Amino acid sequence: MKKYMPTLNSISEFMYDAQWLGQLKEIQATVSTGADTVLSRETQLLVVEKYLAYIQRMLIMNYKRQRGTNKFIGLPIKEVVQDYQKRVPVNYSNAGVHESIQTYDYKKAPWFVYNEAIVDKLERSLIELIQDYVEELQNKYKDVYLIRSDERNTKLKLHEFADNVSHYAGFLPDFVLYLANESYIYQIYIEPKGTQLLDQDQWKEDLLTSISPDSVDVIGENEKVKLYGVRFYVSGDSRQIRKKIEIFTD
Repeated sequence: MKKYMPTLNSISEFMYDAQWLGQLKEIQATVSTGADTVLSRETQLLVVEKYLAYIQRMLIMNYKRQRGTNKFIGLPIKEVVQDYQKRVPVNYSNAGVHESIQTYDYKKAPWFVYNEAIVDKLERSLIELIQDYVEELQNKYKDVYLIRSDERNTKLKLHEFADNVSHYAGFLPDFVLYLANESYIYQIYIEPKGTQLLDQDQWKEDLLTSISPDSVDVIGENEKVKLYGVRFYVSGDSRQIRKKIEIFTD
């Protein structure tokens, strides 16, 4: 039990403390029509055993083997940026359900880390937004790169590290804007998001906006490395990601 409930101090605490089974006032059981309204002691015991078995399964299923922290460990960029692929439907007969994904040529755009971008329309519009500022950014930073990340290839994810964690799955933002000069290295995490997903993915935006130089530590790096997360980029830029980018051009 200590393996799955590290904070548990004793069997007695598990049985009677309000944080555990002590909060249970009764167990309700559904019986078939015509059955005796008063359950035998053997049947009551069976109900309790089945309920405790259910609790056991839930504890094991929800056991979290890893704990998120506010520490970031640096990795060589070559381990993160790898070739990626996407399955593109032959046709989009279900218009409105599937977002059109196309391939765009970026061989003449050295600031984009891939020769091609395999993206949907929203992701494409974000790339174009960044492209509008590339020249200004290059006047200020020696290195300017927009990295298209793909968690299926890199296996990297961001996880919540606040006190009250609501989601354990984690996610990897689709884009990282990398800026570096003699004074600082900035990494800005950006996630395009369709409006139909805003409510269910609000926790992802909360995680992104919690990332700032004041809230995270970058292990093995000095104070030059600064990480930022911004709000979702949505169609029409109603959340004003453009203004966030402009901050780094001043």
